Amino acid sequence: MHLKPSLPLLHRVIAQPWAVHRDTLRLFSRMLLSGDELPKPSGKTRDGKKPQIVRPDAADYAPLSDESWIAVDQDWVPDLPELPQGLSVIMPWGVMGRAWGCMERMWLGAVDVDEMIEEIAETPEGSTVVLWFRSPGGIITGIPEAAGQLRQLGKTRRLIAFTDDMCCSAAYWLAAQCSEIHATPTADLGSIGVYIALYDFTEYLIKMGVSLELFKAGTMKAMGIEGNPLSEEESALLQAQVDESYRAFTGDVTRNRAIATETMQGQSFRGKEAIGANLADSFWPSAAAFFTALGKGKI
Repeated sequence: MHLKPSLPLLHRVIAQPWAVHRDTLRLFSRMLLSGDELPKPSGKTRDGKKPQIVRPDAADYAPLSDESWIAVDQDWVPDLPELPQGLSVIMPWGVMGRAWGCMERMWLGAVDVDEMIEEIAETPEGSTVVLWFRSPGGIITGIPEAAGQLRQLGKTRRLIAFTDDMCCSAAYWLAAQCSEIHATPTADLGSIGVYIALYDFTEYLIKMGVSLELFKAGTMKAMGIEGNPLSEEESALLQAQVDESYRAFTGDVTRNRAIATETMQGQSFRGKEAIGANLADSFWPSAAAFFTALGKGKI
C-alpha cells in the first residue's frame, strides 16, 4: 500500500534540535517522505517464536530498547562472558532522548535516558558500570541533564563507555562523561554537533492543490509548519537554539576529554583517527574480548 508523505509526522520528528549522526536523520526523513507503508513488527524472533523476555539480574546485561532486550533474551549477542558481581552492563542501543512515545520507541529503537540513569543509580556504589552504546545519537531533550547525572554517579562508581558499532552525537555526549571510552577499530565515534533540518513544502503543497490558511496569535507561533516558510526572525531564533545546544554539548565533552575544536564539527571518526583525536582510549577486536578482559580485571 502506498501512502502520501506524512508531513505532520515528519515535522514532529525533524523540527527540533538533534544531536544525531547525519545518516540516521536522513534515513528517518526518507522513510517519512517516501510515503511507503511502515513495516509492521512480526513480534517473532529469528526462530519464529514469540520472545519471552526476562529481565537480567543487576550483575548482568541490562537492555534499554526492544532490540537489545530481544538480543539478550534470544542470545543473539555471541560469546559474551558471565559477569562477576560488582560489574553491570547497561545497553543503550538506539536513538537517545526522553519521554518517547510508543511509535518512536517502536520505529526509532528509542532509548529513554531517564531509564538509563535509573539503571545506573540502582547499582551499588563502588561498582563498575559499562555503558555499551550502539547509538547514532538522538534528540537534545534530556541529554544535558543526563550528562550531569552521569558525572554525579561517576563520583561513586567506575563508569566505562564501550561501543562496537556507533557512539555518535548525543550518545557520545553521554559517553564522554565516563572515565574511559573503549571501542572496536571500525566503530564510529564523535559526530559532535547539533542541527535542525526543516523542509519547506510550500511548492509541493501548491502542486498538490493545497494552500495554507493560517490564523495565529504570537509572531513565532506555527513556525516551520508545512506551507509556512520561515521568516528571517524565525531562522535566527532556531539558529540561536542550535548554537546554545552546541555550546552545552562541547562544554560537557571537554570537561573530561581534551578534544580539539576542529574535531567537534559534526564529523565522526574511527580507528587510529579516533584515538588520535582523543575520542577513544583503546581498541578491542570484539565485544567478547572487551568484556572478557574487563571481567578478569585487565582493564
